[in-house]
Amino acid sequence: MSGKKASDSQATSIVGDSKLKTGFYGVLAQLAIYGIPLILTPFIIGTIGIEKFGAYGFAQVTVSIVGVLIQYGFVQSGIRDIAACSSKNEISQEFSTIFYSKALLTGLGLILGCGLLLLDRYRQDGLLFAFTLTGLVPFWLDPSYVFQGIEKMRLFMLLNTLASMVAMFTIFVFLDSSHDYEMLPLMFNLPRICAYLFGIGILNSRFGIPLALPSREDISGRLKDGFQFFITNVLVVAYTRIHYVILG
Repeated sequence: MSGKKASDSQATSIVGDSKLKTGFYGVLAQLAIYGIPLILTPFIIGTIGIEKFGAYGFAQVTVSIVGVLIQYGFVQSGIRDIAACSSKNEISQEFSTIFYSKALLTGLGLILGCGLLLLDRYRQDGLLFAFTLTGLVPFWLDPSYVFQGIEKMRLFMLLNTLASMVAMFTIFVFLDSSHDYEMLPLMFNLPRICAYLFGIGILNSRFGIPLALPSREDISGRLKDGFQFFITNVLVVAYTRIHYVILG
């Protein structure tokens, strides 16, 4: 009987990395997301020109502000709650509730983004902004809070690094002139979307953490639980980014 209990315990638990390693890999994942675009900036400006790069930057900042709606506060609350889970079933439930809550918020974000296209400032580069809206999808699919909660950030760091390397290769090969500037958001966003989908697949196949449809009550409770984090994130974004949009 004791052997069976031990087996059941192993089947529902995941042996994570140390907290030091998890934090280290988390930093590397962020460097992969933000570091490579910085490295690419001189090449991009030299290829499409400062004016087109400014238009891309404006669209990117706008989408990042809308992305706060999708992130909501799930990264902070999700890491905490998943780390506190005692079984894979509980992790799957938390993951699913956050995933589908973010799906609803992504729909709202896309509606808001499409509404901005009615404004002259965004309609001037309508196709660029429409392609930049694909940047909302990684906010939705991002499974980093699960990998961090189960202390398996090394895998997530590798996925982010691979996505950034693919984006860098794509930009060096296909960004030839200023006429290609509208495609720049897709070159950055599509590799990350694929990496996050692959990450969700790894959570299911390797760790036994599948997605399952949550109840309305679960989603409602999750939104209420993350509201404080959401307000904090909104205030931070209002202080650090909103002036870029106002100045245009």
